[in-house]
Amino acid sequence: MIYLIFSLIILGILNAAYLYWQHYQHRRHNRAMACPLGGKCEEVVGSKYGAVLGVPNDLLGIVFYLGLSALMIFNLTLILPLVMPKLILLAALASLVFTTYLLFVQAFILKKWCAWCLISAIINYAIFISILIYL
Repeated sequence: MIYLIFSLIILGILNAAYLYWQHYQHRRHNRAMACPLGGKCEEVVGSKYGAVLGVPNDLLGIVFYLGLSALMIFNLTLILPLVMPKLILLAALASLVFTTYLLFVQAFILKKWCAWCLISAIINYAIFISILIYL
C-alpha cells in the first residue's frame, strides 16, 4: 500500500506541475492550454476559483503532495508515531474536501471542465482511499 500511495503522490506532483507550467505559458506567452477532453482549462484555472489567497491551486497541489510525502516518510521512520497517522489522515481529508469543492465549482458554477483538474481529483480520491486502507 505504501508503494501505491507514493506512486499516487508522484503522479499528483507531475500533474500539478504540468498544469502549473501550462497555466504559466498561457499567462506569459498567451499559449493555449492543452486540454485532452476538449474542456476549458484556461477558463477554469484562470477563474477566481483557481487560486486561494492569490496562490494558484496547482501550486497548492504541489505543496500538498510534497507535504504528504514528508508526513508519510516521518510515519515510516517512526517520528512521532502516535501523531503522524492523524496528521496524514487530516491532510488527505482536507485535500478531499477541497477537491470536492473544486469539482462542485466546475460542475455547477463555472459549468466548464479542466481535464488536468479532473485527473487531480481522481488522484486525490485515490490517495484518500489508499490512506484509509493503509492506516
